[in-house]
Amino acid sequence: MKTLLTILVLSFVLNTVLSQESHAQSISRIREQFNEVLQKENIYNGFFLLHSDRLGIHEQWVGGQFANEDMVTDRTPFHTASLGKTFTATTIAMLTDEGKLSFDDPAANYLPTEIIRGLHVIDGVDYGDQITIRHLLQHRSGLPDYFEDEPTSGENMMSLLFSEPERYWEPEELIQFTKQHFPARFVPGTGYHYTDTEYILLGLIIEQLEGKSLHKVFTKRIFQPLDMTLSSMHLRSEPIATPDYPMAELFLIWYEIPNPWKKVLKSSV
Repeated sequence: MKTLLTILVLSFVLNTVLSQESHAQSISRIREQFNEVLQKENIYNGFFLLHSDRLGIHEQWVGGQFANEDMVTDRTPFHTASLGKTFTATTIAMLTDEGKLSFDDPAANYLPTEIIRGLHVIDGVDYGDQITIRHLLQHRSGLPDYFEDEPTSGENMMSLLFSEPERYWEPEELIQFTKQHFPARFVPGTGYHYTDTEYILLGLIIEQLEGKSLHKVFTKRIFQPLDMTLSSMHLRSEPIATPDYPMAELFLIWYEIPNPWKKVLKSSV
């Protein structure tokens, strides 16, 4: 989280200084700050891409070490985390362009009843049928976030990553987990709350319409056409080409998130 926030700050700094300094001076300043961040005790690796066709800028910086002290390089695969939501949103937009759905369609039109029933209840009223595709895309559904929200009982998913690191969660299990432990936050369309739960539902909608697993849809619609041969959905598939280097270690603050068993990956492809 801290690394992500730092990168966002660096991006903000870029926007504010470009008007006062030359591009070269601004880039040099930001790179110095990036290197300073990598020296902090709880920062283990970092990846930074700065690109602008209009300004003619393309800078790519990488740094850090593995636990065995091998260096992270610009050929090291890394986790993009919630940036993967852009793949889901893009695929939904493609399906909309193809006339297979509309942004204002109820999500319930494309999901099983057992998924929608009891998903969004406030004061005894179930609003599940009122959640639209647009609500899910824009984080305006009112659904809770199973990953970081405070549960009514038990632990959220961030905690379970450490207490049950080898458990493999199917999307339907995550939705059931959300229903059992987290209350809805507001009536659909009346507020904003960032939540991973919405994008689990969007992934299920894509699978329903495409008739195949989400990782296969991404490969066909995004990775192959864009020649993203080293990209894949973590724990679901392998990249089209074999990476030259191992995956960068993934941390939450200073805690490493262990990789689940390889057999879990193989059983899910």
